[in-house]
Amino acid sequence: MLWVVLSSRSLSKAIGEQEPPKRAGVTGFEPAIPGLGGLCPIQTRLHAHDAIEITINHLSLSIPMLEELISIDLKKRGYRFDKGPLGFTIYIRGGPKIWMWPMFESDRLSIMEIKEMLVRSKRLKRELLIGILDKEGDVTYYKAGWALTNGKKKKEKLENLISGELKGEMVVVRLKDLDKKTRDWLKDEWFGREVDNKLYLEPLEAAYLVNKSLLNAQIPQHERPHYLVYNDLREMGLIPKAGFKYGAHFRVYEVLENEHSRYLMHVVLKDEKWVWFSFSALIRLAHSVRKEMVFAGVDADSGQIDYIKIGRVKI
Repeated sequence: MLWVVLSSRSLSKAIGEQEPPKRAGVTGFEPAIPGLGGLCPIQTRLHAHDAIEITINHLSLSIPMLEELISIDLKKRGYRFDKGPLGFTIYIRGGPKIWMWPMFESDRLSIMEIKEMLVRSKRLKRELLIGILDKEGDVTYYKAGWALTNGKKKKEKLENLISGELKGEMVVVRLKDLDKKTRDWLKDEWFGREVDNKLYLEPLEAAYLVNKSLLNAQIPQHERPHYLVYNDLREMGLIPKAGFKYGAHFRVYEVLENEHSRYLMHVVLKDEKWVWFSFSALIRLAHSVRKEMVFAGVDADSGQIDYIKIGRVKI
């Protein structure tokens, strides 16, 4: 939704005669808004000083305005570009062409749709940017790409079966019942948290070990999409740990020797629609702790997972 301020005289003409007002501007911009009038559903609220705020449903005729304001922004930044039905092609001197998809901050988007954009950009041999126009008329650019291609080398497999007991939402393993080789394996693979000679396994860790026939215990309740991602990351040689303190589902390590994780990861269903504000909040948080933000798009039926990395960029 966008906000426009009109005088009561302009509003009367816009509503009564169903014609675009002669002068209507987005806050902070001088140009009139294309398409404002009878074809744009509006809602009004009276304010003091004979002024009215109008809410515009941008899904009708605000697309030309979106493209116009992003075009103005690109020109101010000194870029040469072409505008087409599938977005903008931006030409970078000495670099690859960029395909930029324009959106409003209130638009809803799924990981599946971002994946389709990435497939198309690869076919066009261009990098993918997403340009987001906010309610103040500012444009923020995000770069999207594929993620997670490398992990640590596989270690020696565990041979002995571990026994554990379900307590609440966790499985507890008594370390004194394990031989040194088993204890070292659990430590090397970063399973659980050791407290008072006991190893506390989170639900996804316990489920993984049980399903691999390495742990004898009752599996705690867990969400299937999250487990699919956890299992896939482990199979790729990556180490997923809880990401609660960072506001995401996982923090992901590439190698065991690293003190800090490289990625924050959030699990979403492939067709789940998000407003861009939700993406932006996670991306901003990951950037603030010097990590890369990855979204794991899960097809709950087939189990297929797409890992898409999105980060804010300056162009």
